Amino acid sequence: MYLSLVSMQLASIALGSVFYGMYAVLFCVSMFLLVRRHNSPHTTHKSRENGSLFASMVFLSATLLFLIVTLHWSTLAYRTFAAFVSFRHGTEAEAFFGDHTQPTQVVQNCLFALAVPIGDSLIIHRLWVVWGYSTPIIAVPAIGTAFLTVGGSLAAYNNWRSPDVFSDPWLKYTTIMSLVCVYTLALPVHASESDPVPRTNFYCTGFLVTM
Repeated sequence: MYLSLVSMQLASIALGSVFYGMYAVLFCVSMFLLVRRHNSPHTTHKSRENGSLFASMVFLSATLLFLIVTLHWSTLAYRTFAAFVSFRHGTEAEAFFGDHTQPTQVVQNCLFALAVPIGDSLIIHRLWVVWGYSTPIIAVPAIGTAFLTVGGSLAAYNNWRSPDVFSDPWLKYTTIMSLVCVYTLALPVHASESDPVPRTNFYCTGFLVTM
């Protein structure tokens, strides 16, 4: 069955809205629990002296990630309305979605390229803390995240400079970075008896569970 750009965009805004709503609820709950835990009388005096919760890396990174994801979803919603209402009176929505040089598309790609490394860095930081600040345990996901960041940046640049991304020579570098990222995250790590997994989130979650 043939799927047009219009149908895929409509599916994206529908599913994206559902998942964004779930993420927003989870973010609010996690922030509430984080603040409540910090203000709890059972919190050690030393942890209170380390500084304000609102200045902590985890709180700032999580808040920044939420803002980026919110902007990404807002851009997705705006593009949907722009294609069906304002762009040539809504008569050429597919041409609008197919133009990768549209400013809103460039912004959306850049936001995605920012959100992925920030989200991965948060879970890598949690793994680092839980494993007693062990650097070797985070080496594999850190390298994978670095490659993924470079690949995402190249992809955003590639989409911005050419309407036809498949004819651009930068595409092969983006593909190579993505393949290197997947290969790196699939390498075995001898710090645990767990099997290697191909994604940063799965890797970190697996080692957090086995700790």
